[in-house]
Amino acid sequence: MHIKQAFSDLDLVRCFPIMVQLRPHLTESEFTQRVLHQHKAGYSLVYLEENGTIKAVAGFRIWEKLSDGRQLYVDDLITNASERSSGYGSALLDWLVEYAKSQACSSVQLDSNELPEANPAANKKIETRLTDQNGVTFTARINAKSWRKAEADATTFSDWGGAVSGKLGQATNNGFEVVDTGIKVFEKKAKEPKPESTTVGTDATPIV
Repeated sequence: MHIKQAFSDLDLVRCFPIMVQLRPHLTESEFTQRVLHQHKAGYSLVYLEENGTIKAVAGFRIWEKLSDGRQLYVDDLITNASERSSGYGSALLDWLVEYAKSQACSSVQLDSNELPEANPAANKKIETRLTDQNGVTFTARINAKSWRKAEADATTFSDWGGAVSGKLGQATNNGFEVVDTGIKVFEKKAKEPKPESTTVGTDATPIV
């Protein structure tokens, strides 16, 4: 078992059958073009291979914010459907965590589009568990006030997404603990269509 970053067109083509299970709207050509384009903005794609077969892939980027410092943000993480619960997703996540540490990141961040169930915990905290597509469970304790705000925002916005960030702590039987956890819910707004170009006469400059 080994993990490598995908750089060549051939690497991307080999990763596509796994990624399309998470992003079914993409064709192979669109996937390749988008990844190559996103490389310019810092996006990286890595894959886990065993016995010549790709088992899992992950897309991520590193960014810095005044509020949270340097973070590794996981855009995509998926294990081949026939290989799930085999430890490949956890192994790839372990690699991402170690890579984040090597790049001086303070935390690893993953997205969610629904709020998980939550239970009261000690010290005015809420305990919640998030399970990704690979069966890896993240157990997090979140400030109760922050959780209530996230619930309120999720009710207010008609279309929203959420992000949970924090530092990965000790491994559990089926995943990891997340410490110093934060949660944010944000509204998804549809992009306004660009106005069509209009020309007047044969020599007029297009009005955009």
